[in-house]
Amino acid sequence: MIDNKIPCNNCGNFNFVQQYNKVRDWEFGVEGEYSYYKCSNCGLVRLDPFPTTEKTKSYYPDDYISHLESSNKKGKLFDFLEKIHFNFFLKNNFKFLKNKNLPLVLDIGSGNGEFLVKLSKFFDLEMYGIDFSKIACQNMIKKKINAYHGVFLDYPEKKKFDMISMNNYIEHVIDPISELKKAYNCLNKGGKLIGITDNFDSIDRIIF
Repeated sequence: MIDNKIPCNNCGNFNFVQQYNKVRDWEFGVEGEYSYYKCSNCGLVRLDPFPTTEKTKSYYPDDYISHLESSNKKGKLFDFLEKIHFNFFLKNNFKFLKNKNLPLVLDIGSGNGEFLVKLSKFFDLEMYGIDFSKIACQNMIKKKINAYHGVFLDYPEKKKFDMISMNNYIEHVIDPISELKKAYNCLNKGGKLIGITDNFDSIDRIIF
């Protein structure tokens, strides 16, 4: 049963409704069983027990697929479909970067930096990435990305960015409100925060 002494990460509510009980990870073999609870106020769904930052790091070791140089090798059909989707996604969501003179872009939870590399094929960028994996940061540096080894809340606010991306990132953090506030403080006037996160109401979740 969820610890009702811990408030919702989003709205601070203490009441939750269980959605699933004792689910195991069959894809990557993460140890333990996790239950899913939905906040009765804002609808946020979270794991119980919710992993600490250090525990989360252990789930994504240096040989995790997104940290490695070859992480984009998933088969010709997958690569073809991903290219079509990604090109459409980039062209329709990042047009504002064309109006900037060498825009500064920060990608949080960058992995090997593949997202920034793909983005740079459409726009001239000054690229920055953050990841807690040393291997991921080494691979970013090879791609001429300014890499920061660590977590975003520890990232020094020395630069202002025209865009910050959080792709499949915000759902992993303990304090998403603090992360979003920091992102706001790191943006230039008119800058944008763009991200992707899990949708509990998605067809994928309903089927699987």
